[in-house]
Amino acid sequence: MKYFIIITIMCISFQVCGQQISKSDLLGCWTESREENTQGSNVFIYRPCDYKVFPPSRYRFKMNLKGGSTCSWLVLSPDDGHYMVDGTWTFNEETNELILYNTEGKEDCKFIIEEVKDNLLKTKK
Repeated sequence: MKYFIIITIMCISFQVCGQQISKSDLLGCWTESREENTQGSNVFIYRPCDYKVFPPSRYRFKMNLKGGSTCSWLVLSPDDGHYMVDGTWTFNEETNELILYNTEGKEDCKFIIEEVKDNLLKTKK
């Protein structure tokens, strides 16, 4: 009975405190699945780049987070000639803050990671 109570408390604590996310959970290529976003919400859904063929779109944000803190992401170009740029990334496991930096070391994008699973990444901007 004592162990049942301890396990129950641990499970409740995990649900209340949220998912513990590590940098390795984020590795890979992620594409915004705009169709799954809720209008008016600041939560954005990303899927692995090879998850499915996404519907045509003028622009769909994509980022590739690699080991060694290197990355690349798709830049929105005014003439629709979007292109990937290289940079670096950091992840703070205490605040769940993901930051992408350009090659000059300036912050380019910032996300708060809400949840990550095999085929799902939820962020707040």
